[in-house]
Amino acid sequence: MVQTFLNYRQLAVEALRNLAASFSSRRQQDDSFSSDQVKHATEETLVGLGAPKVADAGVTTDGEEQDERWKVDAMQNALTRSFEVLVDEAASDDRANAERLNDILDVVLSSAELGYVDDTLPLTLLTNVLELRPVSECEPVLAYIESRIKRLTKGMEYQRGRGPILLRLLNDLLRRLPRSQSHSVILSGRILTLLSWVYPLNEKSGVNLRGNFNVGKGFSFEEPEKQGESEGDGTTAKEGPGAKMEVEEGEEAEESKQGAEDPAAFYSTFWSLQRLFINPELLSKPATAASTSTSSSSSIPALRDSVRKTLTAFSAATKKAKDLTGSTKEVGAAASARQAAKAKKEGDDEMDTTDLALEEYFFPKFLTSPDLLELELADPSFRRQILVQVLILFHYLLGFTPAERLRVEKLPHTNVSAFSTYVLSSENETWIRELRSRILDELDAMEGGRRFRKAVQLVLQRDQNWIDWKLRGCPSFILDPLDAAAQSETARNKLRAVMRKPKRFPYRLGNANLSRTWEKNLTSLDGFQPDVDDDELDFILREYRLEKNRLKQTEAQLARAAPGSAQRSQLENTLESKRTRLQALHWRAIRSASTQHLRFFSQIGAGDLEKLEQLIDEDARRREEAAEAEEANGTPVQQTTGYDSDSSVLEMTPKSKLPEPEPEKDEAEAAPKQEEENKSGEEAGTPPPPPTAATGEKNTEPVVVEDDDEPGTPPPKAVVASPGTPKRPREEEEEDAAMTEGETAAKRLKVE
Repeated sequence: MVQTFLNYRQLAVEALRNLAASFSSRRQQDDSFSSDQVKHATEETLVGLGAPKVADAGVTTDGEEQDERWKVDAMQNALTRSFEVLVDEAASDDRANAERLNDILDVVLSSAELGYVDDTLPLTLLTNVLELRPVSECEPVLAYIESRIKRLTKGMEYQRGRGPILLRLLNDLLRRLPRSQSHSVILSGRILTLLSWVYPLNEKSGVNLRGNFNVGKGFSFEEPEKQGESEGDGTTAKEGPGAKMEVEEGEEAEESKQGAEDPAAFYSTFWSLQRLFINPELLSKPATAASTSTSSSSSIPALRDSVRKTLTAFSAATKKAKDLTGSTKEVGAAASARQAAKAKKEGDDEMDTTDLALEEYFFPKFLTSPDLLELELADPSFRRQILVQVLILFHYLLGFTPAERLRVEKLPHTNVSAFSTYVLSSENETWIRELRSRILDELDAMEGGRRFRKAVQLVLQRDQNWIDWKLRGCPSFILDPLDAAAQSETARNKLRAVMRKPKRFPYRLGNANLSRTWEKNLTSLDGFQPDVDDDELDFILREYRLEKNRLKQTEAQLARAAPGSAQRSQLENTLESKRTRLQALHWRAIRSASTQHLRFFSQIGAGDLEKLEQLIDEDARRREEAAEAEEANGTPVQQTTGYDSDSSVLEMTPKSKLPEPEPEKDEAEAAPKQEEENKSGEEAGTPPPPPTAATGEKNTEPVVVEDDDEPGTPPPKAVVASPGTPKRPREEEEEDAAMTEGETAAKRLKVE
């Protein structure tokens, strides 16, 4: 039985080898083929071998025997072993057969996609290939992974199966790359880019949740022996002309003199900072009995002294470099003109040169020889790199201030493992911020320093955002998909608002002030004084909003003011006066609104002006929409007169809406006249006969009585039409009656 499966494996190896060779021959003949063709050819070969699929292995039915299952599993193992043999043969050859290796890997990948082997087999074989090859020959394999990454990760789960295998494969390759070669740096960037593309943003496998420091790579430098006997000789040798650096500032000159007198001590002080840069936790650990210069209580003062001495040495080196280049000696109009002409001529070329210089310098590792320290300090790139390290360390320490800890504690879902209990004292915070300001000034003093400083500050700010994200427990960046129905409704509402006819602009001259000036015909300087009515609701609401914003600004200033200071006392008095004025404006707004918008008072509680303003705006919008609808339908717009509070709340109707009383008429006169008109068969326009005293007839024309006549005023005489005067049409009579009624209503309103 074993011999049978050995023969099956040899047969599978031979068939798959021939399949890969056919792909190579087609490529040499410039016959291109797609991945689907490779998959189809692979399936034909495996079907010819009688290979079972993974789904068939281990599946039993009623009546199936145990040995049949064993045969299926054995054939699966033989096929897997065949792929391993082929990959090992191709990987052991030179780089000239890289295409042959790619063909075999494509066959393995197609077999996994078809279900004949486990889906983790392609990544497992790639891991073996990378382990067998040196770093210099891993780039073709990485290129293959990049070109097939969509097929390799299709349906992949990040926490199990192929996800951890791919992550381990790329991380192992990343650790093997040397850091002193530019080509390896490019490969590292490709690997990191691939990882960021494959794994989601919320994947925690690559996140340092606890904030541990990489202390595996230590740092060592030569500890110079104390040469007490040679101090005198060294001092005598330094007394020669030109041996000391001339510094005009008193304090800096003294510190520079001390550093120049004992270079061995400065060497130890300078390079001992690297221990704290590698492991900043040494500054926050509690003091022990065997505390050293880099632990706990003694490390904070040592750090302060070391950074101050380093900054003094860097400042002296920067000043010396400027003196040598003559940048500090070019003064006067001629120098300014030359610099302006040079800047205008070079333009963006100088910026490009600066960018190129920033990209070129690279320190794979510090050279800590005492003889090289002076040369390293003269290099601005070296000084800049040390200053950035100090800024990173200070950024780490300032995260333990009481104010910062209070902010972090308010973050939701705080990651306790990354939250240290160390608290930085206010005294240490003061000198750290002072030295941090000096470091930023030192960066500005270098060539291209301002742009570099802004870049460093931006990186530190983003690093703080990254720290906050880890403290919150690494929440997902992926947002839930939007509701299609809600978005469609929102889009329809926006479209409806855009298509709505805009309301008429309320100000004829552009704004309220110009319109008011024009309407009041202001011609003198006194007339331009603001004369807005104190009870105008819009004016009061505007003042209320402005005063409320001023109150919030004053409260924010009061929170930042120091306790017991004169500024705080002044702000408290100002705050009290602003609160009083705000209450007065609130009362005036409520009083003004009661005459126009009383119907809304049941919805604003204890006087919510924001709610009242919202209700007023909604009511105005509804009125505009109703007016637009009536105008579109041809219905005349109903003009509302009087106050809303009268008609809706108090149920009062303006007098202009009341029916006018009919003038009193003599029933005796009206009845014969009506009967005469009904019985008359004459044409319209024939005047009635004039009344005569003999017949005793009376004038039947109604007497028009004005509504504004005083009681006791005799009625006007009836107008007697002359014979032959045509009778006026009924339409003209109705128009005259309407005009009379309008004039009567206007007079009544004026009297009221």
